[in-house]
Amino acid sequence: MKSMIVAGVVAFGVLAAGPALASDKLWKDGGCLKCHDMDKKKKGESVKTLGAKFKGKDLDKLAADLKAEKDDHPKPKMSDADLKAALTWMVAQ
Repeated sequence: MKSMIVAGVVAFGVLAAGPALASDKLWKDGGCLKCHDMDKKKKGESVKTLGAKFKGKDLDKLAADLKAEKDDHPKPKMSDADLKAALTWMVAQ
C-alpha cells in the first residue's frame, strides 16, 4: 500500500513539473532569453517582472500583440500553442 502511495506522489510530481520545464525550454528555444532574464532586466524586462505585470490579463491578446511585432518586439519563434504555454508559465513565475 505504501509503495502505491509513493508511486502516486512521484507520478504527480513528474506531471506537475513537466509543463514547467517544458515552458522554461520554450523560452530558451523561442529566443526569449536573448533579451529577457529570469530575475534581472536585460534588453527587456525580467520574466518575473513581466509575469507580475501580465498576471490576470488577457494572454490571447498579449500573444496576438507579440505575433504582430507591436512595440518593436521581435516575433516569437514558436507555434501559437507554445507561445500560449510560455506566456502561461511566465505569469506563474
